[in-house]
Amino acid sequence: MPISAFKDYRDELRKAWKKARHGLDEDSIHQLRVASRRMGSSLLLVESVLVEERSSSARRRIKRLMKKLGILRDIQVQVSIVKKWKQTEDVQRFADSLGRAERQEKGRIRDYLSRHRKQKILQELRGFEKDAARRLKRIPQATMKARMQRVLSAQRMDLEAARKAMVPSDLSSLHAARRSARKLRYCLEAAGAIVGPAPRSELQRLRRDQTQLGNRRDRQLLESKFQEWRGKSKPDPSFPHFPPAEAGTRKT
Repeated sequence: MPISAFKDYRDELRKAWKKARHGLDEDSIHQLRVASRRMGSSLLLVESVLVEERSSSARRRIKRLMKKLGILRDIQVQVSIVKKWKQTEDVQRFADSLGRAERQEKGRIRDYLSRHRKQKILQELRGFEKDAARRLKRIPQATMKARMQRVLSAQRMDLEAARKAMVPSDLSSLHAARRSARKLRYCLEAAGAIVGPAPRSELQRLRRDQTQLGNRRDRQLLESKFQEWRGKSKPDPSFPHFPPAEAGTRKT
């Protein structure tokens, strides 16, 4: 049951929070987001087993944390990409502007990742865990499995719909498909102890989708930001073009 992994997930979140708070570098922010997603997926699955009508306060806090970290994460990925460009004067000035934006966002995130907020979230998670453990004792294992499988089936359908709705030039459709793939992947991993491990081929495809869609989104976001920075509204032929493998550095 995902509840049995709560302590591990909480410890992972606590450690990642501490590293991110002190480092605020690209890797530590990424690891905190990963820890947050694992925790959020576990909360979602437990809520589905308990047939909760709305998300818990604990999961809402985790979602706010991930959203807060998103801006800094995007900027840090963009900085990594721009380092690969041919360093013209314009590119160097653009890189400097990204560096300033990163420093400003780091200040905001450092304030947000306070010790008080961390303790508040961990306390909320412990409260959820205690209540859920008590209620889950009354639910048969077969019922837990069936309810989780329904959630995973619904997520698979959502992902298929998002894939069909994708438009290469539409950032929102790329983001929706990537978000659906990511959500399913983390829930499959969290549910493995009850429903059994997901097929390796499915997990590999989900990770590949995350990476490829993330890189495409990063590339288009960065192109728009570069054009805006230069005061241009149309595609700029001088914008650096890379083959797909080099288009981004986002981790999954």
